[in-house]
Amino acid sequence: MALSTEKVTYRGYVKLTSEGTVDSVKAKAESANQASWKKLEESGHLKLNQNDFLRYSVQDDADFAALVPDVEQRMYIVQAGLNYVQNSKANALMVELEEDGITPKYNDTEIDLREAINEPPSKRSLSDIQKLERLLKNSGLDAAGIQALLAQAASRFTTEVGEQEEVEA
Repeated sequence: MALSTEKVTYRGYVKLTSEGTVDSVKAKAESANQASWKKLEESGHLKLNQNDFLRYSVQDDADFAALVPDVEQRMYIVQAGLNYVQNSKANALMVELEEDGITPKYNDTEIDLREAINEPPSKRSLSDIQKLERLLKNSGLDAAGIQALLAQAASRFTTEVGEQEEVEA
C-alpha cells in the first residue's frame, strides 16, 4: 500500500471590531515562510488557535478503498473532486480570449467537459523529494547552508540506522 500522510499546520485567526466583537474568523494552512500567517497578522488578525492535521494521499484504487472503506463515501469524494475539476476547467474556458484580446473564445455554445477532465493536470502532487527541495529552497539558507544541513541529516540518519541495527542484532 502506498498510502502516504503529510502533516499540515493550520492556524485560526480572529479580527475584532473596535467594540471588541468578532469581525471575522479565518483559517490558513502553513505556507512557505508562513507568508499567509504574516499577512493576516499584519492586517490586524490575532492568532486564535493552531492545530496539526494529517492529510492523506493515495496512489491507486486499493489505497483509496483502504482509506475510505465505505463505497458511498468514496463516490461522494470522487464526485466532489470531479465537480472541482469541471468547475476549474469551465472557469478557464470562460476567460479564454481570441487573439484580439477582447473577444471571448467561447460564447453561446455548449461545451462538453469530458475531454477537459481527462487532460493531465497542470499542477501535480509533489513527490517527497520535490517537497524537500521546495522546503530547502524556501528556508532562506544559501547553497553552503543547505549542504551543511543535508550532511548533518545524513550523519544523524547513518548513526540512527547503525544503532537500530545493533539493537536488532
